[in-house]
Amino acid sequence: MKKIVIFGSTGSIGTSLLNIIKKDKKNFKIQLISANKNYKKLIKQAKFFNVKNLIITDQNSFLKAKKVINNKNINVYNNFSENFNQYISCKTIFLPSPQEMGTRSRYHISCLLA
Repeated sequence: MKKIVIFGSTGSIGTSLLNIIKKDKKNFKIQLISANKNYKKLIKQAKFFNVKNLIITDQNSFLKAKKVINNKNINVYNNFSENFNQYISCKTIFLPSPQEMGTRSRYHISCLLA
């Protein structure tokens, strides 16, 4: 099983990547996902993919998410400086994009944990 991190999972590229992973969920474990403001979509993604760590960089959205999440198994952080070296130190993985099935497309926002 490949452990990955997705920065910007609520954006178009992040959402496309999650759609690809959804088709092969048994081979991936998402360790962390992040968003700027879209905390509702991020929480929905976290619950679907069983993600334990979320980063929401917008302060107001972070505070709203903290109120909404009553699951003690999900950690919500406001920035990347909260001891994320284990996640940031990673290799880039390659997955085919929906537009380029059959070719290798580089998603710089996705990481395979070392």
